[in-house]
Amino acid sequence: MSAEDILPQVELAIKTGYPELFVRDVLDQEQFEYILKSLRRRTNYLKRDFIRIHWLSSEKRLKVVMPSRMHVCVAAWLSKIITRASRLELLSDDWEDTMDIMTGTEHQNFVGRHVGSFKEPDMVFVPFSGPDRKKCAAFPSVVLESGWNESIARHEEDARVWQEGSGNAVRVMLQAKFHEPDNHNLLLNDGIRNKLHHGNMVSGRKIIKVEATDKETQEKVLVGEEDVKQAVSAYIFTS
Repeated sequence: MSAEDILPQVELAIKTGYPELFVRDVLDQEQFEYILKSLRRRTNYLKRDFIRIHWLSSEKRLKVVMPSRMHVCVAAWLSKIITRASRLELLSDDWEDTMDIMTGTEHQNFVGRHVGSFKEPDMVFVPFSGPDRKKCAAFPSVVLESGWNESIARHEEDARVWQEGSGNAVRVMLQAKFHEPDNHNLLLNDGIRNKLHHGNMVSGRKIIKVEATDKETQEKVLVGEEDVKQAVSAYIFTS
């Protein structure tokens, strides 16, 4: 699928907020840069500040997150805890002079096999560097990302981008994963059509995508994915 075909799908997801997690695999860097440039145009009237865009060069995977209240609650909670700790003097007054806490930042200066990757985390802690601590470091030391319906293998790959791609400058990676409640009782409801799809492999594990659809309304009631570790097998050839 070309970037020109994927872009309208991304724009529709941003406008409607559904799905909250938009993922496309096997997307090369030229295609990603076309989509990113198009989303940045002022004339598209999209709420660009309310989305998070990620592209993993090693996986050639585009991920666009539409932050709902649930999605941003972790960053809001963490910010509230830090403010409370500072007010109660559990943090010294000097800590504000050592780092800055930022949201909605863009990072694309990754190294090694992650060159070209693009990340927009939910929150970062960026230390100040230099003799007078007046300059922000090239990479944050703490990163927070959260999302829906992604497998553990996907989260681990996101963590590798930050840690390996920063030359280990990122020391702490905080990840929050949300699960939708099974309000439809999928296992017992005959009105639900379930689909399982083996998409690709990550770190030697199968990525199984799950999609449950209401047969009557065609509404998707559950979309998710999980990684499955393959059983150890051996083959013996004799003649």
